[in-house]
Amino acid sequence: MPERLLARTEQYYRRILYGSAAALSFAIIISALLFGSGSIDQYRDHQMTQFVRKSEGVQNEVDKLSARLTQFASLYESIWKLRQTDAVPLHRYAHRLVRDGGVVVTDGDLTAIPFTVVSSLNGPQGEAHLAMALRVVRDLSGVPSIDARKVGVTLEGFIYSQDARFLASSPVMSLSEMQQARSQGPRAFVESRIGAFEQLLASIPPNQARQLRPLWLPADSGERQVPVSRLAVPMYQGDKRVLTMALSLPDKEFMHFFLGQNGPDGRFFLLSKDAHQNLGDQPSSSEERALLAQIDANLAMVKRAGAVPRAFYKDGVFYVVQRISGPAWIAVSAYPWQDLLQGLRREFITATLICVFALGFIWASAVYFDLRITKPLLESAEHLIEAQHFSKAIIDTLPIGIGVYAPDTGSVLLENPLARHMRGGKSLDDGLRFYRHVMQERSVGMSKGVSHSFVEVLWTMAEGKSGYIGVASSQTRFEGRPAVLLGLVDLNERKANERLLVEAKHTADEANRAKSMFLAIVSHEIRTPLHGAMGHLELLSRSLLGYEQREWVEMIQRSFDALLGLVNDLLDSTKLEANALQISPVAMSPNQVVESCARSFEAAIIRSGVAFYCLTDPDADQVVEGDEQRLTQILQNLLGNAAKFTERGSIAISSRRIRQEESEVWIRFEVRDTGIGIPAAMQSAIFKSLAQADDSISRRYGGTGLGLFLCRNLSHLMGGEISVRSEPGVGSVFRVDLPFKPTVRTGAQASPLHDVSAQVVCGDPSSYAALVKRLRHWGATVVEGEPVNQPIDIRLIAQPPGGQWQALSAIRLPRLGTVSVTVKGPFAPRLRGQHVEVSSMTSSGLLDALIHLTGGVVVSPEMPRAVASDESIGLQLDILIAEDDAVNRTLIKHQLAALGCQQVRIAVDGVEALEMWLERRADLVITDLGMPGLDGVGLLQKLRELDPEARVVATSASAAAEIQADTQLFSDQLQKPVLLSDLRRVLRTTMLNRPDNTKINASREPGSDELDVLLHQAFRAEWGKERDQIEQALLERDRDVLCRRVHRLQGALMALGLDQLVDEVKLLQRQCVKGDWITIFASCRQLIGNVDTRIK
Repeated sequence: MPERLLARTEQYYRRILYGSAAALSFAIIISALLFGSGSIDQYRDHQMTQFVRKSEGVQNEVDKLSARLTQFASLYESIWKLRQTDAVPLHRYAHRLVRDGGVVVTDGDLTAIPFTVVSSLNGPQGEAHLAMALRVVRDLSGVPSIDARKVGVTLEGFIYSQDARFLASSPVMSLSEMQQARSQGPRAFVESRIGAFEQLLASIPPNQARQLRPLWLPADSGERQVPVSRLAVPMYQGDKRVLTMALSLPDKEFMHFFLGQNGPDGRFFLLSKDAHQNLGDQPSSSEERALLAQIDANLAMVKRAGAVPRAFYKDGVFYVVQRISGPAWIAVSAYPWQDLLQGLRREFITATLICVFALGFIWASAVYFDLRITKPLLESAEHLIEAQHFSKAIIDTLPIGIGVYAPDTGSVLLENPLARHMRGGKSLDDGLRFYRHVMQERSVGMSKGVSHSFVEVLWTMAEGKSGYIGVASSQTRFEGRPAVLLGLVDLNERKANERLLVEAKHTADEANRAKSMFLAIVSHEIRTPLHGAMGHLELLSRSLLGYEQREWVEMIQRSFDALLGLVNDLLDSTKLEANALQISPVAMSPNQVVESCARSFEAAIIRSGVAFYCLTDPDADQVVEGDEQRLTQILQNLLGNAAKFTERGSIAISSRRIRQEESEVWIRFEVRDTGIGIPAAMQSAIFKSLAQADDSISRRYGGTGLGLFLCRNLSHLMGGEISVRSEPGVGSVFRVDLPFKPTVRTGAQASPLHDVSAQVVCGDPSSYAALVKRLRHWGATVVEGEPVNQPIDIRLIAQPPGGQWQALSAIRLPRLGTVSVTVKGPFAPRLRGQHVEVSSMTSSGLLDALIHLTGGVVVSPEMPRAVASDESIGLQLDILIAEDDAVNRTLIKHQLAALGCQQVRIAVDGVEALEMWLERRADLVITDLGMPGLDGVGLLQKLRELDPEARVVATSASAAAEIQADTQLFSDQLQKPVLLSDLRRVLRTTMLNRPDNTKINASREPGSDELDVLLHQAFRAEWGKERDQIEQALLERDRDVLCRRVHRLQGALMALGLDQLVDEVKLLQRQCVKGDWITIFASCRQLIGNVDTRIK
């Protein structure tokens, strides 16, 4: 059956194929014939167009020539009387006519072009007639139709009188003609020339001749035996014809005159009115003579020409004829059929080639399609039938169940034996029930627009057994109808494995939670005594100790710091694995974090003999929002590694703003060292947990391998990235790029060193570039090179190269002083006359040192900038402490005592603290968060219910990000271990912001602080001299000196904290630059008076 069907299909395909090829061939041949017919019509239309263009050109020239002559005659007839008075050289030409026998040639005094005048007019009456004729000849000589120079051809024309006594001819007659006129006599000669014209005029009634002008004469042979075309234009004075213009055009110039520049083309002819004479050039070729002969043979058809072009074909020649109005000539265009074939040869050849190619392509394609497509297709059909049988065999032997279900009819189209076995029944009803259940589950779990899905079906078989079957389904077509292909998989074994995996995962999660809980508890329990020990060590370090004892304390502090860092790293690693680590953005300065980290490692790095540099970018001085604690953790880990693995050379930590956007600012932090380096193969592994570059690293240098793991994860958690570039034996560069949210920083002075010149002396190029950039950022003018003739205000010396200290002594000293910036310098500027020492690890200390020099406040060497022995904040406060750990209770009590707070109450939990608050309200409550019974958050809520303005500060050993949700309602928070500086800051910022802070500060007189008293005394001692110098500059009207003195005064007032006077000084500085002297005098006097009043 399939073989017979294939044979019938083969016959059907071949009939369609070759029948279509024959139909296309017939269509192509018809199209070629239609194309040829259209091309012939197009060619004939083109010839017709060419003929019309030429015949219209002839007609236009005839009309123009007729119009010019007629217009001249009509115009002259209307001005006869006006021309009567025009002067002409009558007597001269009358005398010449008599002398020369009645024949003369005109000169330029009469005509524009020469004319030959033949006249027998004499006597008074004849001279009047002669004068009138000469006037007409003079005007006619300027007409373009007569002037051969203007028309480009030679026209033979003359004007004569009816009585044959006057004739003026142009062009000039030959000498033989003039001699003939003299010998014949003027009148006889004129009569012989005008006979034909007079005969034409005599045949026309006088009243019609005027209306019909110009009058065309039939072409004939003149005296010179040359066929000419002639026309006559009579001129009347009143009803009397007095003159007649006659114009002749020889045949040799006939076609050139009427066809212009194109000339004849050998297929265009002009015939006379009766079609017996060819008016144009004589035939120059046998083809033209043959065409003229054909025209003569068909004169009857030619004479039927009318005003509209008419085309006809006869005897193998195509004709187009039209009659020219006026002279009634016949324009004829004739071309044989050979011209048509020649003109369309390219089109015919192209069409023939295309037709042949198309026919060949069609039949070649038909044969190709028959041999290469139809035959293989039929063979493929045979293979397909075989494949269907083979596919059915495969489906029956597949290890998965296969079924095809038709949803529209609800029938099973195909099912292999395994599918029947899996559904547990051989009956058709059981199969339909199973597939309907599967389709119902499929429709519930499948999304809209998805054609395939996978569902798990719990199926109960006929014998009561149940099991899981996985069904993968997809929309398809089968036997010409929509169907769903179903693949069935037994899931019972996999389900059993999943149950085992779930139980194993649950066991592992329980173990992991137990481990995390154990680490958290152990870390917390370890950190609690560490915080107490570290706090008491800080208190001990501030007491009077010997040199050796202070070294012991510092060594214990470093050991505790390392132990606390290790505990924090372990805890953070655990939180990272549990995705519990959070970021807590706060207002911070990236450069301050960098400098703080640098100061933390300064002593250890310098002690090992390694050079240490801290290079901050002034563009990163801005205040941003970021996690200060996590940034510190990253930088400390990197600096700790650099210090640990670098035994010689240098270590540098730097910051640089790499890009600024509206919503974020990106800052790059780098730690560069000349340590042992990292092999390239290990650079990606060092960021893994508990991983180091080499097993010997841990034995030689120590470490857990958690530092860089935390750095990478913290960088990613903050939205940034960390990278390393290293070479063994050369060193490493760790780079951290982090985004921060910019904030608006208030109170910052853009150019505190405006108009200050400075010189930087530094042996390290990187440090030199950083210091120059920072000075320029602060507004200073940096002098490059040696300032031989240029004075400088401040010289900044930072690690000059060898031998340069001696060279500096030979240079002229700066006007204001010198600043020495060294790694071992003090963090607070230390002044010795005009020399200030400061650490290279603090940009704010450097700015303070420079401002002190520009401010003019002289601080004696004995006078420190801060009173280190007195940590008191000067406030008598009632403070309540809630802390469950005895060590921490004792520590914070001693810290508060060191800060001058003696009225301190202590509670062991939140309940006792609440009872103490109810007995007597405290100015400040410091509570731990994690206490038994009532914790810190609960205590806060109770206190706020009693007093919404209660000041409560939270303390916790956890990171700020982890307790942010709990502490957002607190007045402030302290991180354990609590440092004295942090506690002092919280006490000041919290209590000074109270609404009743004026009452607290009332007991504190302005200037009661020892440092303020010393500064005021120094300023009073110097103010008299400074005021005299300002008044002297004011009297001399020296703007530069006045600006410099006022700038020095600004620095002194800023040191005293007199902000209102500082604002007046800034206003005066702006007026010194652009203001008038009257305003400057008034502002300066007011400022001096206010300063005098303030320092009394």
